[in-house]
Amino acid sequence: MHWLRERLRPVKLWLIAGGPSVDLLGYVAVLAVALTVQNMNGFQYAEWKLYDQSLRWLRTLTHQPVANDVVIIAADEASFQAFDEPFALWHKHLGTLVDAMVTAQPAVVGLDIVLPAKSYESVVPGIDRELMAPLLRARGQLNLVVAQTLDEQLQPRPIFPGFVALLGADRLASALLCFDEDSVVRRIMSAQCGAAEAHRGIAERMAAVLGAPPRAEGLIDFRYGLPFPTLSMAQVERWQAEGNSAQLRAAFAGKAVLVGVVLPLEDRLKAPVGLLASEPDNRRIPGVLMHAQILRSLLNHGFIQPVPAWVVALLTALVCLCWFGYGYKKNLIYWTLFALLPLLGLYALWLGHALPPAALLVSAKLAYAARQALEAMRIKHHRLRLTQAFAGHVDGRLLQRVLSGDAGNGGDLMPRRQAMTALWVRLPADHGVWMQGTPEAAAEALGTYYTAVRMAVQRAGGMIERFHGAQVLAYFGAPLPVRHAPRAALEAALAIVRSYPEWSRRIAGDSTQAPKVAIGIASGEVLAGQVTLPGASPFVVLGETVERASGLAAQTPDGDTQVLVDPATARAVAAKGLEQVQVAGVEAYKLITR
Repeated sequence: MHWLRERLRPVKLWLIAGGPSVDLLGYVAVLAVALTVQNMNGFQYAEWKLYDQSLRWLRTLTHQPVANDVVIIAADEASFQAFDEPFALWHKHLGTLVDAMVTAQPAVVGLDIVLPAKSYESVVPGIDRELMAPLLRARGQLNLVVAQTLDEQLQPRPIFPGFVALLGADRLASALLCFDEDSVVRRIMSAQCGAAEAHRGIAERMAAVLGAPPRAEGLIDFRYGLPFPTLSMAQVERWQAEGNSAQLRAAFAGKAVLVGVVLPLEDRLKAPVGLLASEPDNRRIPGVLMHAQILRSLLNHGFIQPVPAWVVALLTALVCLCWFGYGYKKNLIYWTLFALLPLLGLYALWLGHALPPAALLVSAKLAYAARQALEAMRIKHHRLRLTQAFAGHVDGRLLQRVLSGDAGNGGDLMPRRQAMTALWVRLPADHGVWMQGTPEAAAEALGTYYTAVRMAVQRAGGMIERFHGAQVLAYFGAPLPVRHAPRAALEAALAIVRSYPEWSRRIAGDSTQAPKVAIGIASGEVLAGQVTLPGASPFVVLGETVERASGLAAQTPDGDTQVLVDPATARAVAAKGLEQVQVAGVEAYKLITR
């Protein structure tokens, strides 16, 4: 794995560096992944669910009836209780229904009850004539379309030839419906579902009889039409037996009529919406209602047409622009887009077009997440560089401010010129504490000295640049901004001097005299920034200001503890708490520590 990381390191650094080439390549990669995801089978389930929900919203918002509606005659529980014969032997009742329709004169009748494939004369003598005679009387007077199922080879299952001869082969139609992979019926029977032009669906045959214009294949239009009420087949038979032709014509004259089984547990199909008036919230509907909704679509608004693939690809390319940019403005646009895309899909559906909002939402999310991941990788890399630069030198709280981006421009480590204050702390390098004791004792003394200086510097908001033997260099104003760098440096120096009696005793040990501390402070412009080296990225400061602070610390007599300040620092604090002195013929100021 190590060799793989090493091979990928240049790619990672190239991505972190960014630039137009990274942005363009990343956009192309995100777009390719988004288009690939949209074609995955598992993804389609989410698209279907959102499409179904949009249909239900539209029906709730519009709830519009249709001009040319379909009447449903149901072989329901009341009919099964009223008729004594088994369902397969309902020849007499179907014949009575045909006679009733001849009396009522509907525009077309679709019989979604499959007729038997053979004669039952041997079982019930004369039973075939009970249906054949009404069919013969209906010839030329009734437009009747009869459902026919398909076998395993998707070929029409046979119907008793005597019935076919009276009906006409051109009045047979498929009763099958096209299922999507989630077992919901959303589209008409088409070539992809095994349909052939010569054996079209029952709703299409009925629409053709009515002279409806040809419709392109598409999705069943569930937007319009109220849930279907049903009229019991037993009731229709009673009207016919009573000779109530007025009632029959009032119910059916000039209308499209579908006859089918409507039972609680039989012949139920999953639909995007509820269509049965007695069960408006049940989306498992009788199959005859699905044919009726298809017929509604054919006679009124047509089918819902899927948006062309090239339009979806173009919209995907647009939403994948979420890859570009970073910050609160982009986040605002992204979340606004998340709200608008479902509304756009709903509006397109209202216009009769099926736009896949889930595909666009996932594409936008993918682009946004990919960019967030890249920016997270950059931040992680930046924090690693910061840690390498300042760990052990900056107070943990200050380092956390840099890592969290709460340090303003202080988080920017690019080399630049800036004003700052340098503080140089010095102990005599040849003192007996270091030279005469054991190495362990000398190391412990150095640790005590370093800790005292570090605490004073970091409490004042400064950064330890380095520990160099008995000398310590610290900065104020770089890389973290300090409200008043010269004053902060003087405060740190004063804290070091005032704490000197305590920590100097621990350093001196058995020695008769502790080493005296000398401090130099200088302010001015420096070149500050991070230098990239293999495996590290140290933060360095370069300029005459640092040398001036070092020189002031070196000019302090070894036997005296004092703080010398350059004129620039003195001017910055209006020389308050300072006393002007001459050091090697050069003007300087001494910090009054009493």
